Amino acid sequence: MAKIRRFLSPAAKEKILNSLPYRLLSRARLHKHGVRFSCELTTKCNLGCDICTRQSLVEKGHLHVGDMDENLVRRIVQEIKKFHNCSRNVHFVPMGLGEPLLYKGLFDLFGDIKHISKKIGIVLVTNGILLDGACCKKLISLGIDEVCVSLNAVKASSYRQHMKVDAYDKVCRNIENLISLRNKSGGRLPSVFVQYIDYDNNPKLYQKNVKQWSKIMRYNDKCFVHPIVNQAGFFSGGNSFASSKKRFPCTQPLWRIAIKINGDMYPCDSCLYSGSKKTTSLYLGNIMKESPFEQLADKNSKRFSVIKRMRKNDYSQLPECERCNTCKLDCNCYFKLPGSLRVNGYKWL
Repeated sequence: MAKIRRFLSPAAKEKILNSLPYRLLSRARLHKHGVRFSCELTTKCNLGCDICTRQSLVEKGHLHVGDMDENLVRRIVQEIKKFHNCSRNVHFVPMGLGEPLLYKGLFDLFGDIKHISKKIGIVLVTNGILLDGACCKKLISLGIDEVCVSLNAVKASSYRQHMKVDAYDKVCRNIENLISLRNKSGGRLPSVFVQYIDYDNNPKLYQKNVKQWSKIMRYNDKCFVHPIVNQAGFFSGGNSFASSKKRFPCTQPLWRIAIKINGDMYPCDSCLYSGSKKTTSLYLGNIMKESPFEQLADKNSKRFSVIKRMRKNDYSQLPECERCNTCKLDCNCYFKLPGSLRVNGYKWL
């Protein structure tokens, strides 16, 4: 799938994603999942995207704009090291309501993480505006595993409309340059992902652009079209996602560690979009006082109680999960139990 995905149409990808063989494979992989640290290193941004909650949160005074405290960053690195020392597969992904390349200590942090082990995966999610030649060379030299660029629009006018900045051509050139420099380096990293946002709920409109990128992509590079999701209901414009209406348990609590700029921890990335507001039903404590390593080892922790409730279709205490459609970006690797096999209220295996 990894090698052929960039040649598949969005419809074909969704068909494969929801096929029984792929669901079974995904289910098997659940037991081998590592952990992913989704960290909001900064809430500063150089765009005003209309698909993001950031701008409205800033206007309402519901978002602290700045960088993560150095003590929090060091604490995160300590926890990453704990997982790695126990032979867990670890990925570090700076993301959230800010542009990671605006965080001044980013490259030093990447170096510290790769110093623990080159096997720890680092995924940079960026809008690509600051992805100039010097930045690209630094990412390549550090051995960053993946750079995912949110291009989002298929032409300059659409980019200006949705991102509020005239930078479409610049971002395209930056992506092309990153691929070129990576290829010239003789290595295969970082893999380059180009993301489009399906504003019109019609992924076919993006096929021409996807094919153009595929011509210069190599190795594990890919281009994909991302539906607009409501991020646990925090983004009101994300309800047009027209995929399966069936609700099924989300797998993110099993392997995601989402950390806001203030150190608050959650079991899914969607909670990052609530800004300074604490999402009580999913709040797992602050990383300065709680250890995500210990939480994931404790099957009785709140993290696992969230999964148990979803497996019982009980969303009475999970209002954000009930209205969230983000999990539908992935396949459903849970299987509904017939009534005769349900025990203790569990409806999903």
